[in-house]
Amino acid sequence: MKTFELSVCLLALAMFVTGCRENSNDAVVENGDGQANVADAAESELDKDGYFPVFDSDYGQNTISNRMQKNFTNFYNTEDESEFLHLKSAGLKIYQPENLPVTEKFTGFLSTEAGASVIVLTSPFSMEKTISQIVADSISGGRTGILYRREIEIDGRQGVFYLVRETLAGGYVTKCITAFGNDEFSWIVTGTFNAELEADFGEEILKTLLNIKVAEEERLPPGEDVDFTIESNGRLVITDGFVDKVVFTLTGKFPGEITNKEPVFQVGKSLVKFDVENRKQVASRLISPTPAFRIDLVSSEREMKVNGLDGFEFVSIGTDISTDEQLVIYSAILFSEETGYVIHGWASSANETSYVSDFRALTESFKLKEK
Repeated sequence: MKTFELSVCLLALAMFVTGCRENSNDAVVENGDGQANVADAAESELDKDGYFPVFDSDYGQNTISNRMQKNFTNFYNTEDESEFLHLKSAGLKIYQPENLPVTEKFTGFLSTEAGASVIVLTSPFSMEKTISQIVADSISGGRTGILYRREIEIDGRQGVFYLVRETLAGGYVTKCITAFGNDEFSWIVTGTFNAELEADFGEEILKTLLNIKVAEEERLPPGEDVDFTIESNGRLVITDGFVDKVVFTLTGKFPGEITNKEPVFQVGKSLVKFDVENRKQVASRLISPTPAFRIDLVSSEREMKVNGLDGFEFVSIGTDISTDEQLVIYSAILFSEETGYVIHGWASSANETSYVSDFRALTESFKLKEK
C-alpha cells in the first residue's frame, strides 16, 4: 500500500499530530537541536512499567506524562458509561470532558479560547495500518517526541495510546492519541492542549481518550454527518469509512490496495475561517490534497459559483513523490458565510480528460443542507 493513500485519509489528524516516530520497540524523542535520543526499551520494561522514559528534563517532573506513567489506571475505564455522549457520526459513545463543549466544526470537542480540542476520526483501514501511518506522517519537523506509549484495549478492540509532546515557539503542546480497531476499520481520537494549561485540560482529556464504547451498528451512513450534499454522477459513488467528509470512489469501498489510476474525490469543511480579502491566496495554498503529492504545473484556474457559493477551481499536473507517477489533481474551494469547503480529486494523468469532468460534475452538485 502506498504511503499517501492512508495519509490522505488521515489528513485532518495531521493538523494535530506532527513529529512522533515508532521504530519497533524504540521510543524516539527529538531534543532541542533536532538530534534523536533513542531508548532501547525492551519489551520486558514496557510490560512492567507501561511507558518509555522521558529524556528531556526541561519538560519537568510534575507533568501529565510523569503522573500517568505511575497512575494510568486512574484514568482508564473509570467513568460511568450511562453518561457518555453518543457520537453517531463515528459510531462511538465517549466521555465528554467537563471543560470542552461539543463543536460543529468536526466530530469532537473544542475550546477555541484555550486552544484545546478532542477530535474523532475514522479510517477504513486496519488498526495496524492506521497506527503505522499516524507515526509515519508525524515525523516531519523534528519538534516532537513520544513521551509515553502503551498498548490498550477499547471495548474489546486492540488499541494503542500515545502521549506526544511538540515543541513550539515559547512552549509545548501536549497531544494524546488513542487508536483502536480491527483488521477492517479503525478509530483515531486525538486530544490536544497547551502544556501550560495541563492542570485545566490534561486529566479530563485523558479520561475522554480512555473511556470509549463502540456503537458501530449505530454509526451514521456516509454523508449523513456533514452539512452539505454531493450527488453521484453514476461513475463515482460515495464511500463508507470516513467522518466529517465525503469520499467518492469507483466501487463505493476504499480498497486495501489502490493505484493512482483509480480516481478518488473528497470534500470536507475547512477548520479555518477565511477573510474575503485572502480567499484566493488561501485557496491557492490548498491545491495539493497531501504533502505526498508535488504540484508541477497548474494547467488551469478559474473563479466559480456553485448553488450560490463563490469559489475557485484549479486543475494541476502533479507527481506522487513516492512513485514518481504523474497525476492529474483537481482542487476547488467553495465559501459560505462562515467557512470554506475544500474539494480534491486525483487520478493518473493518463485519465485526465475523463476524470476531471467527473470531479467537476461532482463539485457543481455541491449544495448546503437546509438548517
